[in-house]
Amino acid sequence: MPPEDCFTHALTEPAIADVDGDGRREVVAATTENATVVYAAEDGHEQVRLPLTTYGYGRPTVANLTDAPTPEIVSADIRGTVVVGRADGTVLWNRTLGSSTWAAPVVADVDADGTRDVLVGTNHGVVLLAPDGDVTWRADVSGDAIAVAQADDDPALEVFATGSDGVRALDGDTRAVEWTFETEGAPTLRAATDGDGDGHPELYLGVPGNVVVAVDANGTEAWRTRLAPEANAVTPAPIVGDLTGDGSSELVATTNAGGVRILDPATGDELATSDREVPIWTFPTVANVTDDPGDEVLVRYADGRVVALEYQ
Repeated sequence: MPPEDCFTHALTEPAIADVDGDGRREVVAATTENATVVYAAEDGHEQVRLPLTTYGYGRPTVANLTDAPTPEIVSADIRGTVVVGRADGTVLWNRTLGSSTWAAPVVADVDADGTRDVLVGTNHGVVLLAPDGDVTWRADVSGDAIAVAQADDDPALEVFATGSDGVRALDGDTRAVEWTFETEGAPTLRAATDGDGDGHPELYLGVPGNVVVAVDANGTEAWRTRLAPEANAVTPAPIVGDLTGDGSSELVATTNAGGVRILDPATGDELATSDREVPIWTFPTVANVTDDPGDEVLVRYADGRVVALEYQ
């Protein structure tokens, strides 16, 4: 990317996957150059571009939307135009939704009709698109962040969508609101996952004021924990990972003041801490980047430094 095009949001969170089926991974990123760009992971050379109408903000999603042998690349730009393409540069379709989109699209069989869909969250609603781009349904709830999981006994997935005052669960087929969990301020959410091992997904929300809240699949609060005393702080989305390699999960949360907290996903109890006097503005990443069992915690600080932490 040319230096003159670089600023805070010039290159958003990339997706890393083998998009062309050659056995090597690529890096896929939405950029301010009005394109989703595919780079070779091994040396960074550009392989292909898929056009956007404006700059992309959310992470692209690499997933099998069709029956093709290689996955599709699904991107949404900041104005809500969804583009589906392939690693050879072919654009399969695009759909303009006309609302701001910050979240990564979700590809899954949301409505349980046997085909995969594209779920898009916007500031004016959540939209489910069929594999050909036709609108299946539109729900009039904010979708600043979106996630899906199976949370009840019917075949359709549940859709979880955050807005300025909390999170709502929608039926993936009927789009009916199943429950609402209210928060003081806009929560952050990364995924719906079974963090405590009870067989049901939980939502781990970052709530303004350095608060993490665990919400069960039925919309009830399981626990809440305050990470730090500062009340006027945005709480990045907590992340679940197996930090010890024993098959159980830990929850990683960060504070704007530079704190990293390891929590018990079942209770919210603090297991370990790390502090550096440099702000943190985004969620951590958990990945196994060493030969040791368990994931490491990768933290990106405001001074540009990335620190790898190990929990023992």
